[in-house]
Amino acid sequence: MRLILLYLLIIPIVVSTMIEVSVVDFINADVIGLKHEDYGRATRISFEVFNSGSVECKAAFRMDVSKEKYSFTAWSDKIIFRPNNRKNIEFYWFPLNSTGNFTVKIKYYCANEIKEIKEFYIKNENYLYEQPTIDIISPKFFENKIVFHIKTNSTGEFIIIPSEYPKDWRIEQKKIYIKNNWPKYVELEYEKDFWKVGKINLMVVGKNGEYGIKTVEIKKEPLFNEITFKITSFINRIFFG
Repeated sequence: MRLILLYLLIIPIVVSTMIEVSVVDFINADVIGLKHEDYGRATRISFEVFNSGSVECKAAFRMDVSKEKYSFTAWSDKIIFRPNNRKNIEFYWFPLNSTGNFTVKIKYYCANEIKEIKEFYIKNENYLYEQPTIDIISPKFFENKIVFHIKTNSTGEFIIIPSEYPKDWRIEQKKIYIKNNWPKYVELEYEKDFWKVGKINLMVVGKNGEYGIKTVEIKKEPLFNEITFKITSFINRIFFG
């Protein structure tokens, strides 16, 4: 009898040591409520993302717009994205005089993995005839940011859209508000692996159709110039807003 009881006690212990439970982490995000609409002369693409995976990470989303030889890339801000979290994402696209049907792909960057989570199409028929009314003044490249001023006679919300920069660079889009026609100081943060020779386009668009564009040569400013510029800009913001 004692042997039988001992046997019954030992069996569960042995079995439990033989069973291994394995949970495989997986990365996934779902696009919800996708819509695209006019924003002045630009297009605003907005949606909600849901982390349907099992991994928490510092994530980013990327939008690629393409048609034949045309391409455009936009990046979201980096966010802490936990499983079951929801986040609202906005991208802005200013195609200038490129018209026709464009393919749009949304990609999810998480934990050194990249996953395409949405593909759709946009038709653009807008062609620019009016001259730009927004001035982009004296852009400069510092170690991790591009700085410049914007001047316009309009008041309201404006979107800064960088384009045609090196493929391994990440430059943020930015929403700003201008109260008057005094030059508005702007900083655009960017990330890079290496410095590269080339040019980028800086574009600014407003809700009422205003726009400005400037092509800038990529050239890093010396450290002394960066310090001097920061001091001067700080003083200007104190006295002139």
